[in-house]
Amino acid sequence: MMRSGKNGNGVDDDVINADGIDGIDGIDDIDGSGIDKKAVKGNGKGLDGESLITDVQRKTVLVDWNNTQKSFDNTVCIHQLFERQAQICPQSIALVFRDQEISYAELNSKANRLALSLQALGAKPDNLIGLFIERSIDMVVGLLAILKSGAAYVPLDPSYPHDRIDLMIADSQASILLTHSSLRDRLPANNAAVVCVDNLLPDISVDLADKRLSLINAVTPNHLAYVIYTSGSTGIPKGVMV
Repeated sequence: MMRSGKNGNGVDDDVINADGIDGIDGIDDIDGSGIDKKAVKGNGKGLDGESLITDVQRKTVLVDWNNTQKSFDNTVCIHQLFERQAQICPQSIALVFRDQEISYAELNSKANRLALSLQALGAKPDNLIGLFIERSIDMVVGLLAILKSGAAYVPLDPSYPHDRIDLMIADSQASILLTHSSLRDRLPANNAAVVCVDNLLPDISVDLADKRLSLINAVTPNHLAYVIYTSGSTGIPKGVMV
């Protein structure tokens, strides 16, 4: 029969019938105190010698659930994978930053237009372009544009000390620096071409939104994608090529 209320152990009696809980699948070996009966049968083992799960359950948790390996196409670059997604769901939201958002189609179109300008300045595979922009939608536009142009990017955080930025630009020999007009004066003196994303994008008349989504370049997955610098805490920062 069913009883209502709490028992002495604080368990709701509504979920316990007169036959107890031993018949419920999975807890046959648990007594009323919550102790595994097998661990107290005098088998010579302590509690630390008992397992709370079976070998089959252990295999499920450690092997089956972790079998997440997938095959990926290693002949395409990340910007090309993005272009594929832009074709599949062009009007879906690709990026949200604070109160701003941009669709896959718009993001792809802006990156394409900027990439054309970078190519006109000489961007090509294994060339390095510094990306000196604070986190924003324009930063992602710039990053994609650099990859689409065939070049590789060097992230330059505007919050870095001036000397560190100077060293990274000089050491990487970046031929182009992509930035915002509000940040241009914070760049150290250098010989690289400076492109301000916010000034350039509205003036670009070339629109590839309905044309070829992948710019013509010879870049492959074997070319550089970016160069990131170490902290330099034990010496001079060093660039790691990826």
